[in-house]
This record gives sequence, C-alpha cells and structure tokens, in this order.
Amino acid sequence: MRMPPLPSLLLPVLPAIGLAGPGDGLRSPVPLAPRESVAEALTCGGPDPLYAMRVLAAEPELSAGDGVQVQADGLEGPSERIQVRFDPPAWLEVGGLRLPIHEARQSSEPASPDFRAFVHAEFRGDPATVIRALGLEPGDGHPGAIADWIRVAEREGEAGGGRCPDMVGLTVLDDGRFLLGCGWCRD
Repeated sequence: MRMPPLPSLLLPVLPAIGLAGPGDGLRSPVPLAPRESVAEALTCGGPDPLYAMRVLAAEPELSAGDGVQVQADGLEGPSERIQVRFDPPAWLEVGGLRLPIHEARQSSEPASPDFRAFVHAEFRGDPATVIRALGLEPGDGHPGAIADWIRVAEREGEAGGGRCPDMVGLTVLDDGRFLLGCGWCRD
C-alpha cells in the first residue's frame, strides 16, 4: 500500500508519534540521508520512494549543507512535484558502475511518453549494462509496465507484487541518455 498524500508538515512527525511503521499501511520512515535515500528510491529500494522524496521536501534545510537543493511545489496528490538537485552529485551504484545523480524528480506527470516512473532521474552512459545489472526485462509483456525495461520490485510482506506492483523501470532516450526510476501502474 502506498502512502496517501499527507500535509508535508506531518511527514517527519508520523514516525515519531508512532503513526508510521512496519505493517501499518505506511512504510517505515527513511533516515534523513538525502543522497542514499534518493539513490535507493530510484531503484525501488528503501522503505518507500515517495516518502523519501516527501521527507526531503518537508525539511529541505536539514540537507542544504550537504550540497542538496530541494524544490517542491507545495501541492499534494497527482499535482505534487519535487525536485532534488545534488552538487556534488549523489551516486547510484549498479553492477559495478557508479552513475552520478545530478537531479532526481518526483512527479505523476510522465517524464516521456513511454516512461511513467514517479521517482526518476536521467543518466548518461550505457543502458545495457544497467539493464543487465538490475535484471530488467522488456516491459511490453506486462500490462502495467512503466517503462521499456522493467523489473517488479519485491517488498517486504508483498509476495508476488499484486496487480499493480512497484517496478524499477528504464527507458532509453537518445544521445546516450536514459531514464531510470521507480513507479507503478496508474489505474
């Protein structure tokens, strides 16, 4: 179950007052380590990709000293947009590769017509190596595919992924670029 839209001021408070934790419908809180949290969110790792981004948006000043800039539009639900910029870049390690993350986004608006991850970043490099390392398969065989290449993300307590599971998705763009992120079907 994904976290419903909540007023951003409540996000850091929920775990502290015992309203968020394993098994309660909300995933476990993320520690405020922005670089690691965003890198994990891009591959559906960590407790909850949306929650990781929302925590950063709720408390941007806590990570500002680490070269992290967070912009949020203040909206909730399907119009919500969060952008996290890293200078120096954060790093996503995949199959022996270190991919620099300069910017990650959360948005319900598709980043491209065939890429519908909610949390994503754009990278340069060889997507074939990333596809192999992440065990991605062509998405055309899955009715809820979010990208050209996907892998259903297994979550603790979510055997089989259900009808609309979290997915890691990758779509190749042009000029040696690709989009990588985490999302789920939109029905």
